[in-house]
Amino acid sequence: AHHAVSTLYTRILHHFLSTTSHILVWGCSATLRRHDGVSLRRVFEKIVYQCTLKDMMDAKMLCEMKAVQVKTKTKMDVRVSKKSGDYVEGGLAKAVNTAARNELVVTTWLAQAAKHDRKSTLVFATNTAHIHDLTAVFQKHGVDARAVDSNVPKAVRGDLMDEFADGAFPVLVNCAIMTEGVDIPRVDCLVLARPTQSDVFLQQMLGRGMRLYEGKEYCLVLDFVDTMKKAHRGEALLPTLLGIRRMESDQCSLEEAAKPKPKWDPDLLTRETSDQVTLQKRASVKKALEVLLSGTFDLHDATQWEGETTALKQLSRFAWVRVAENEWIISALARGDFMVKQGRDGLFRGWHKAKTTSDRTPPRPKHIFTHDSLYSAIHAGDTWIYAHAYSPVLKWYAEWRKEPATPKQIGRLAKSLTTLPKKLTKGQASELLTRCLHKRFGWKGREEVDREVEEARKKGTSKEAAKDGKGGEGVRGVRAAAMKVVKVRAKKTKVKSKKVKPKKEEKVEV
Repeated sequence: AHHAVSTLYTRILHHFLSTTSHILVWGCSATLRRHDGVSLRRVFEKIVYQCTLKDMMDAKMLCEMKAVQVKTKTKMDVRVSKKSGDYVEGGLAKAVNTAARNELVVTTWLAQAAKHDRKSTLVFATNTAHIHDLTAVFQKHGVDARAVDSNVPKAVRGDLMDEFADGAFPVLVNCAIMTEGVDIPRVDCLVLARPTQSDVFLQQMLGRGMRLYEGKEYCLVLDFVDTMKKAHRGEALLPTLLGIRRMESDQCSLEEAAKPKPKWDPDLLTRETSDQVTLQKRASVKKALEVLLSGTFDLHDATQWEGETTALKQLSRFAWVRVAENEWIISALARGDFMVKQGRDGLFRGWHKAKTTSDRTPPRPKHIFTHDSLYSAIHAGDTWIYAHAYSPVLKWYAEWRKEPATPKQIGRLAKSLTTLPKKLTKGQASELLTRCLHKRFGWKGREEVDREVEEARKKGTSKEAAKDGKGGEGVRGVRAAAMKVVKVRAKKTKVKSKKVKPKKEEKVEV
């Protein structure tokens, strides 16, 4: 179901489902959140049921897992993709596809597979070259390992997977072929030779080994942890995916790892393990969300503004600004503005308003997505910016933001704020100006404006809004009436609509 918002699926749904259609669209997926942040609400109205991996293991719907974390000496200085949020494949393959690491993967499997009596192992590699190099190392040690990739013809690939499902050979190495949509219950060992920063991708890989099967008590997971720079630490690991503490022994079941520790361990604050850093990052994100959803907003409180800025830096690389209790905006330069706003129903909606040079015909904001959390909404907003309005100057750490504020910026701020922080930078002044301007003018989504016009018309408080439900002048009249009723704009900048007289038809004599 998580593919339903893709272009191809959307075209198919629009073709078969008209506004009068009574067909029910029902979706089922093990991936509720896409890595690009795009909301599934574009297709599905609501989530009727959901269950976590831990819940399904507790209910015996999935088998137990036992994990072995293996630390490698591979240095992970790999760039992260802006679009996917995961490692760039080319750099990742170059870093992990080494003779020493491949040898460690195979020798570890030989020891652990014999110890746990594993009969069917699925290996996840990075790319085609990594697949064949790993397969060659397995075969060098006398293991009947096969490789499957996108270059293998579909008919041959199908036969190979059928043989593996029947237990004809013990090891199958793949890349992005058996991540989803594959059901082979007899798999009792997973080798995660491919690092990832995506919780979604990690969950998909784990799902291949969690099916119930006769005689299978648990699935063994070999999780290889590489050495990363602090700036890149965020690798998705088994403990952090399920919200449990780090596995300290060489082998630990999830049930044991999920048990609370008997006492506080001060070493947790100093250990340089990537999964612990990830847990600390998630704690900082949670704290940031608490700050941003506090429900209070004071335009003149400099301390609150600084705290909100720090919190937003935990959620996004782009310079979002909180402009109201439940509104966050980022200026997309020539592409206009993008807003995330929480509605009365608690959902967070993303709106884009194109830039205009005329105050007489302000553009209507366009609804882009709906999410159930601020974190997902900001992530989806970032995805939209990357796709439609990306520029390095929009980032928090752009060079221009560090320069001193200009006299023009300070002069404008002095008209709105009684006191100004000392030594303002251009970036800080830009944030404060955005807050001040939105406080004065603001902007609303199309649905909200139309609803307010309808309410005003029913109450009879605006003659303009009462004319045919359109202000008597179409779209422009609706906007003018709405802004007048809800007092969005200041009196000096109110839109004055003009009646357009219809042109007389010219008579042509033949």
